[in-house]
Amino acid sequence: MRRLALLLAVALLASPVAGLAEDKPAGPTFTPYGFALLHMFFSDGAFASKDNAYQVVAPGVNDSSGSYQFSVRGSRVGLRVGNLDTGFLGATGSAVLEYDVQGGYTGTATSGRWGSALMRLRLANLKLDWKTDYGAWQIEAGQDFGLVGPVFANSLTWGTDPIFVRAGKIYRRTPQVRATFDRKFDMVTLNLAAAVLASSEGEVVAGGNYDFSPGNRSRTPELEARLMVTVKPNADFNATANVSYHRQTRRYTQAAAPTHQDITGSIINAGLDATVTKYVQLKGEYYKAEGAEDSYAGLMPALVKPVAGDYTTWTGAKSTGYWGQLTLKPIPEVWVVGGLGEEKADSSSLTYLGNNTWYKNAQKHVGLIFNAGKNMAFSTEMAQVESSYKNATTQKGTQYSISTKMTF
Repeated sequence: MRRLALLLAVALLASPVAGLAEDKPAGPTFTPYGFALLHMFFSDGAFASKDNAYQVVAPGVNDSSGSYQFSVRGSRVGLRVGNLDTGFLGATGSAVLEYDVQGGYTGTATSGRWGSALMRLRLANLKLDWKTDYGAWQIEAGQDFGLVGPVFANSLTWGTDPIFVRAGKIYRRTPQVRATFDRKFDMVTLNLAAAVLASSEGEVVAGGNYDFSPGNRSRTPELEARLMVTVKPNADFNATANVSYHRQTRRYTQAAAPTHQDITGSIINAGLDATVTKYVQLKGEYYKAEGAEDSYAGLMPALVKPVAGDYTTWTGAKSTGYWGQLTLKPIPEVWVVGGLGEEKADSSSLTYLGNNTWYKNAQKHVGLIFNAGKNMAFSTEMAQVESSYKNATTQKGTQYSISTKMTF
C-alpha cells in the first residue's frame, strides 16, 4: 500500500510537467485557412471586367446593354506555418503560403471555361520575429503586400480586387525583403517599416517579359518606407494613421541608338482607419504619384511617355487619387457600408497620348453585409462607375452583386 501511494504521488507531481511538454509543439505547426466565395453579378453597363467594377468601356457588338455573371474566382486557400527552428538566430519563425483562383483559365473559350480558373500565388513569405525590452523587430523575405496603401475598404464582393481600385485605391503584392520595428507606449503604438522590392509595372517589352521591363533594366530595386501610428485609449475607440513613400527607377533605351535615360518615379500615400465607436468605422486614403502609379494597379497602363518628336527625352505622368468609406454597425450581425473614390491623371501628362486614353475614374459604393456567424457571411452591394476618356466621352455603368462567403 505504501509503495502504491508513493507511485501515485510521483504521478501527480509529474502530470503538470507532462502537460506542459504536450502543450509545446516539438516541431513546425501547420494551420490551413481560407474561404469559399460565390458572387452573383448583374451589370447595366459595358464593364471591362465582368466581376470587377473598375472600368466602363464604350458599348460594343458583344456588350451593348450589360450582362450577368456568377464567379468563384475570389475563393482562397492558405497555409500558416509556425514554430520554425531558427537556430542561433534566436527568433520566432513563421511562414505563409496563400493562393486564390484568379490566375486565368484552362482550355478554350467554351461555356465551361469561366468555371475552370487557375490558381494564382498571392503570398509566400518567411518571417523572423524578435522581442526586446525596447520593442519588437521583424525581418520578412518573400512575396507580400507593398508598404504603400495598407488600408482596404469593407466589402464582401470586391475584396480580392478591392473596391475603389483604379478609383483612388492603389495596392500590390510583390517579392521583397522588409524590416519592421514596433513599439507600444501606453495607448500609442508606433510602427516603422522599410522594404526593398522587385520591379512591378504596367509596361513590358515586346514578347511580354517583365524580366526585361524598364524597371528591371534600371538595375535599381524599388524602395519603400512607412510610418504607422495607432492610438487606442479604450475598447471602443482606436485609430491607425499612416504615411508611406515609394521610389523607383526605369531605364528607357532608344531603339535607333545605344543611348538610354533613367526616369525616377514616386508615390506618396496617406491613410486612416478609425473605429470611432463600436457602431462607426471610418476608412480612407489619398495618394499622389509621378511616373509610378501603374506599379500599384493604378488607372494608367503605363505612365511614362516620350515628348512628341523627341524619343530621347521621357517624362513621368502625374496622377492623384482618393477614396473614403463610412461603415455603420448597428448590431454586430449587420454592417451598412457606403463610400466613394476618384483618381485622375494630370492632363498635362497626357498631351501626346491617344484620344481613347482612359484618364479619370470615379466610383460610388453602397452595401449591406450580413455576418451570419463566425464562418458565414452574405452581402448585397452596388458600385456605380464613371470612366472618362480623352475624346471627351464618359462611360457610365452600375454593377450589382449578391455574395456568400464560407470561412474555414
